[in-house]
Amino acid sequence: MRVICNKRFSAFPTKSIWLVRVDPENIAITLREILEELATASWLKKLNEPFLRNAYTLAAQQTFESLAQKFSNSSDTNYKGNIGQYIVSCLAKRAIVQEYGHLDIPLMEYIGLRKCGNSGFDFYTENQSTQTMYCGESKYVDGENAYGRSLNQIADFVKSKKYQLDAILLAPFANSSSLNNLSSGSFGISVAFSSTNIADERLMENIQRNTNFQELLKFDDILCVAVNI
Repeated sequence: MRVICNKRFSAFPTKSIWLVRVDPENIAITLREILEELATASWLKKLNEPFLRNAYTLAAQQTFESLAQKFSNSSDTNYKGNIGQYIVSCLAKRAIVQEYGHLDIPLMEYIGLRKCGNSGFDFYTENQSTQTMYCGESKYVDGENAYGRSLNQIADFVKSKKYQLDAILLAPFANSSSLNNLSSGSFGISVAFSSTNIADERLMENIQRNTNFQELLKFDDILCVAVNI
């Protein structure tokens, strides 16, 4: 994975709104890394209490088994979309951690209570210096720039305050001050999506015109992460 673009939206000089573009480089290696991360659950080392490690180990293993089954089941019509969304989520989160120094928090897919899929945001990162959580949502559409779907989902989740429910699961991984800010509605947004080879400036212009994006401008911190896949 390599970051090929990190540009600020010049139309909003008083806000911190950025476009980051990611090139997966090698999809096969990326998929293997995602499966290895999930199978080994190396992120569990961050947990100090045995009861937390045991609970999250079981949840992660169930998700791994479900994902592995999708890999081997060629009759699954949702195969490409499910795997594509995993790639977008993982690479977007890695890019944010790499480019902005955010705390790396496990995907909600790993720590949620369902075997596969989650009812809230796809991923979170934390800017520890500002005690700000970033709520991330990922969408993959084959051959399309899927920012519209991601923005639509984010707008819905913000309205229904899904982040307040997610805060419970995030408690072992993030700072309590950041989580209190999250719960009170003070947080950043990460818009992750599959992208074509559209030019950076045109992509930014299209995002700016999106109705849901304009609604989310009430937040000062927005990261748009395009994964070229």
